[in-house]
Amino acid sequence: MKAFYNISFQRRGRLILGLSAVLAVIFLSSLVENWQLKEMNKDMSSLYVDRLIPASDIYYVSQLLHQKEKELIEFPSDVIQHKHLNHAIDSLLNHYEATYFVPNEKQYLQEFVSNYEKLKTLEISKLETSNKADLFALYSSMQKLLSQLIDVQSEVGEELKSHSFKKFYTSNQLYYFRLALTVLVVFLIVVLLVTVPKRVAKKIFKPNLKVVKNTDFNS
Repeated sequence: MKAFYNISFQRRGRLILGLSAVLAVIFLSSLVENWQLKEMNKDMSSLYVDRLIPASDIYYVSQLLHQKEKELIEFPSDVIQHKHLNHAIDSLLNHYEATYFVPNEKQYLQEFVSNYEKLKTLEISKLETSNKADLFALYSSMQKLLSQLIDVQSEVGEELKSHSFKKFYTSNQLYYFRLALTVLVVFLIVVLLVTVPKRVAKKIFKPNLKVVKNTDFNS
């Protein structure tokens, strides 16, 4: 502590300015941390909206395709039931298409929709025939595409989760580092102010009083 008393006033002022600049940097780092938290919130929101919910849509589409295939075998002429299932699949696809897609995901979806349109056309023309090999081939191809979409969902979801954890860890470490640095800087500024030599402090803070001489008005 004694060393602080030996620091000249000019150098003391420069040190305080330097420490104040460090405080400004700390403030800027808090803005960076706030931005990271917002990005982490976006990742978590995307994980729920663009991954978890669409994954459930894909699952239900797969179940409806299985049901269509099963009913095609058991009730080959039930056109109304197929239309009902197609309507349910259309609704799920419309909901799914409103989410965000990575390139591979978009490609698989486009292939699936193309096959799905072919499937609806073939279902109408093949219902009264005994040869339905084309339909079953399309069912198989579409289930494979759905499986690939699920794989992409899982991969992207894991990436989003990993990025969010990294940002959270970085923000957490940055917060404690900034807190410790802030306490240290404030402590040093206070010490520099408190350890100003008394003679210098008196010179700085001594009021500049003008001496007014008494005038004898009676003379």
